Amino acid sequence: MDRKISRREAIRRVGLTATGFSLAFPAFIPQRSEAADVLKIGQLEDLTGTFSAVSRNEVRGAGIAIDRWNARGGVLGRKVEGIVEDGQSSPGVSVEKATVPEIVRPLDDYFGGKGGASV
Repeated sequence: MDRKISRREAIRRVGLTATGFSLAFPAFIPQRSEAADVLKIGQLEDLTGTFSAVSRNEVRGAGIAIDRWNARGGVLGRKVEGIVEDGQSSPGVSVEKATVPEIVRPLDDYFGGKGGASV
C-alpha cells in the first residue's frame, strides 16, 4: 500500500504531536512541594598542598555564586548550600572523599579538582 501524505497533513500531525508532548511534559517535573528544601552542592578542593591558593579562590567564587542564587530565591525555589571538602592534594584522600557514602549521598551534585591528585 503506497499512501502519500500531503505536506499540509504532515505539518499538522507534527504540530499536534508537539502540542501533546508540551502539554504532557509538566507532569514529569516535580512540584516545588515535592522537591527537597535545600540543594546541596559539594566542592572537593585541594585546600592544603600544591594548589591551595587557587582552590581557596575557587571556594570563594563558589560562595559568591551561592550567595547570589540564594538572594534571588534559590534554584527552582530551593535554597543552595555549599559543602567544601579538602582533598589535601593527595589522590588517596580525594578518592576517599569522593566515594565515602556519608559525604557523597547527602549531596545533589559535586565538583572540583584541578590536578593529578584530584579526582
